[in-house]
Amino acid sequence: MKEEIERIKDKLNRLKKLDRNFDAFGSQRHKYKLNRTKFEEELIDFEKAHSISLPEEYREFLKNIGNGGAGPYYGLEPIENGRFTDLDYKREEDLISGLV
Repeated sequence: MKEEIERIKDKLNRLKKLDRNFDAFGSQRHKYKLNRTKFEEELIDFEKAHSISLPEEYREFLKNIGNGGAGPYYGLEPIENGRFTDLDYKREEDLISGLV
């Protein structure tokens, strides 16, 4: 898994260098920056609060790369936004059933 994480970080750095003017769709928004990583304790709390288990690969991404930010189009959503049925509005009344 460590190799995959380093490969993702390297690719992101190369993209940032290649697209200095942020011409790629969505890059003006995320500017190839990632949100801060998550601590294991935060992930455990999230899993308990929502009665879920995160896939190990996603957990490693969140702990070692970032919690959303740079990515395709407008970028990756932070894990907390996965609770909403509509990512354009993120209204509390539009939470996915069972994920409070």
